[in-house]
Amino acid sequence: MCGRFSVFSPEEILVANFVVTEVTADPTPRYNIAQEQDIVVIILSDACRLLDMRWRLIPFSTKQPASDLSTFNA
Repeated sequence: MCGRFSVFSPEEILVANFVVTEVTADPTPRYNIAQEQDIVVIILSDACRLLDMRWRLIPFSTKQPASDLSTFNA
């Protein structure tokens, strides 16, 4: 889980392409998103939603608290 990515699609395009019914995030363009940052995600379920979530990996088998984990380059 290494690297960075970008999100630069305008909100109108995301809403139109994914038929988003609920928007609770502000998808402003970001060109250097790293781990542990909040990102805009699209949740596809009964109602398609656009919201903020934290980008990170917490392995299922871990016994440590999430705050002690560093999974960069995992």
